[in-house]
Amino acid sequence: MYKFAFAAFAAALTVSASAVEINVSSTPALPAANLLKNGSFEDGKTTPWRLNGGNSALDTENKFSGSAAIKITGDPAKRPNVAQSFPVSNIKAGDPLYVRFAAKNSGCDIDKKPASIAWQAVLANGKRPYLPTLSLPREDYDWTTFEHVIKSPGDIKSLTFYFCYYNQEGSQFFDDAVIQGGTTDLKIDVKGNDLKNIKVRHSVTGTVLNEVIKGNAFSKTIKVPYFGSYAVEVTDSKGVRTSKLYPENVDANRSGENITPLVACKRINLVSAKPESLTFELPAAAKGKKVFLEFSARCNQLNPVAGYTAMLKVSVNGKVCRAAELVKPMNRSKTASGGEMIFTRNNGYVVYYSNACYGISEDSTYCPVSLPDRNPFNFKLDVTKLVKEGMNTLKLENVLPPRMKREVYVDNLVLVTE
Repeated sequence: MYKFAFAAFAAALTVSASAVEINVSSTPALPAANLLKNGSFEDGKTTPWRLNGGNSALDTENKFSGSAAIKITGDPAKRPNVAQSFPVSNIKAGDPLYVRFAAKNSGCDIDKKPASIAWQAVLANGKRPYLPTLSLPREDYDWTTFEHVIKSPGDIKSLTFYFCYYNQEGSQFFDDAVIQGGTTDLKIDVKGNDLKNIKVRHSVTGTVLNEVIKGNAFSKTIKVPYFGSYAVEVTDSKGVRTSKLYPENVDANRSGENITPLVACKRINLVSAKPESLTFELPAAAKGKKVFLEFSARCNQLNPVAGYTAMLKVSVNGKVCRAAELVKPMNRSKTASGGEMIFTRNNGYVVYYSNACYGISEDSTYCPVSLPDRNPFNFKLDVTKLVKEGMNTLKLENVLPPRMKREVYVDNLVLVTE
């Protein structure tokens, strides 16, 4: 049985009387503060952002969340940007540095440079490098969350972060910007009967600990990225897995009525030749109903959509899911280039190379135009005939050769009954 040890999932999953006790803390404590001020533009003003070189303003109609976003109006003759500078004290050479934001575009010229972000560091040695970053789609797109992690090139004294929309047309929107980084010491204490394994998943970068353990107690402190959240999963000799998310409200998997989260945090990072096996007990609410496996999947990269490949194999109780189980996306779709996309292949399901999951514009040759939402990232599998009462096993595999060094991000993995 797979159960969670925090309140958000109490209604969805039964907690055993013999539940393992998991305590997690960190120094410095999580959640980490956002280094950006007014990153969600909720102050009713743009301060301390600087609006440079064009027409930029708060917009209360187009926003990702809250009450407002920043809108940059394109002008082919101008190079507008929105920028903020701030001091940094906790990010040293080699430390992870994380940026996340939501973006939307309407009315751009696909033959011109798309919107972009930039960040320039001032290092302790006096150098002022621009840091590596991701790219945004060249075509129009609806609100989409983008995120990126790099290693700091040195001890950082300050950063300047930019939203840019140069020599363009239409409107570019940004919201919910977050910058965090550095490391924290994560302390884990576990008590239970006949413990066998502990796994710790970071909600952004993947597994940070996977260790065989013995006895009735375990304690360890590990240095980890100072952003996101950590799902601590402990398995005992009976195969019962207990999970706790720390902090419990950060990057949590989705849940709700008839929705059973299969991992506590939002993401599983699938590495080639390292399949993930998850056991779960079929919820009582599933009796007499359809059972679906839902998640989003992409092959992570710095660029937006740029191709696809068959690389995700999904098995339930030893049975490989194929076209018969695929509800979304539909197995066959026409593409904007005039070709045909088939999502089920011998190697598994097709996954797009992309830095985010979103509905692809028909201006992109990769757009699956037959899909109503043009979104090839959201998967829904009908596993009704494959699950059973009692213990079930889900296996996820990235089947690409390890030499390709490509990760599959599987987000919001849940079981849904309808």
